[in-house]
Amino acid sequence: MAINIVMCAHPRAGTNWLKNRLVSRGYYECNEWLHVSEEIYNSQFWPRINLAEQENRDFGIKVFPNHLNSRSYSWEQFISLLPHEKTAYIRVKRLDIEAAAKSWSGAECSGSWFGSSQNKGRLSEVDDYVKRLNGINEYWDDNLTGEHLFVAYEDMVADMDEQLNLITSYIDRVKGR
Repeated sequence: MAINIVMCAHPRAGTNWLKNRLVSRGYYECNEWLHVSEEIYNSQFWPRINLAEQENRDFGIKVFPNHLNSRSYSWEQFISLLPHEKTAYIRVKRLDIEAAAKSWSGAECSGSWFGSSQNKGRLSEVDDYVKRLNGINEYWDDNLTGEHLFVAYEDMVADMDEQLNLITSYIDRVKGR
């Protein structure tokens, strides 16, 4: 049976980079499906989960709190929709909140969400981004209370292979491999 892998994160925490590395190891199928139109959500999201289950592949999704809010889901409602009993929850966080805020501002200004943004955004707005990031982190602290693996962006930068080994070991343990 396919397992759901749910990355609970905030913007600029390295989740796209992490997802791509997990895909290369055969551990991830999808990404950020809650942040799409209603038509795509209904016509592609659930069919992709079902196909992953039929093919015994892992299915992953990246979730920010605003994705849940845009769908009017509480965290409890969202996890009740997941069709699998075994789900690996991975909390991905950038510890340097100010750096994440500058990167987020830069990405919004440049429109480039992948990789490192050379545009540092509007520095006058960094405090606003810091507040938004702190709010997201408080959301996860309050709601992600069950078993989960914590991964820091800074640890991925220091040694991605070590972090991937920890993550895939966690997924395998949750899946019972």
